[in-house]
Amino acid sequence: KADINTRSDDVVERVRALAWAGQHSAAIDLTTRALSGDGPPSLAVRLDLLDARSRSHEALGKLDLASDDASSMLALAREDGAPAFMAQALNAVGWEHLRQVNGQAGLEAATAAVEQAHQAGLPGLLATSLFRLCEAEWRTARSEAALVTGQEALALYEAVGDGAGAGRARSSLANAYSLLGRAAEAHQAALAALDRDHEQIDGEGDVQHDGAPGHD
Repeated sequence: KADINTRSDDVVERVRALAWAGQHSAAIDLTTRALSGDGPPSLAVRLDLLDARSRSHEALGKLDLASDDASSMLALAREDGAPAFMAQALNAVGWEHLRQVNGQAGLEAATAAVEQAHQAGLPGLLATSLFRLCEAEWRTARSEAALVTGQEALALYEAVGDGAGAGRARSSLANAYSLLGRAAEAHQAALAALDRDHEQIDGEGDVQHDGAPGHD
């Protein structure tokens, strides 16, 4: 069993490492102990931990628990009111709506997240929020809009040097092109996403997708 110190400043990174290794139960356990221990972490860390735990619950098929964590994020973010925290929480809530096939609610949350991310003025956060909106748009039969949003997300990801994010944006664009019957462009975007993944693996030894491995 991993030696875990829940008070460490890098607890979020260790939670994420466990999740990416497919050890979701261990990631959930570490997160729960970090959140309930003495001297609760900062709001930023709490949001990151809840976000990570939500993803691990999702990977284990526990969508209700994943949704609960996303809702907790939004409640905390609303108490503080900072646009960056609101965008992060709305992205999580919107994604859980999409996972539960509640497309309209997911679209509304993703749209609100983009608005908050614009206010926050953080390019990386805005890129992620635009990517989430792109996902919501093509999943709700708005593929033309998704192409515009996805290209905006891709440009921002590339501007901030986030290769994994750029790969996610290309994958989302491929889905939008496919739904519009534009097979050649869908194929090209999908290949570009795979090429980006390979670059990330060669350069960093790992590649991050939108979800963690689903084993435990």
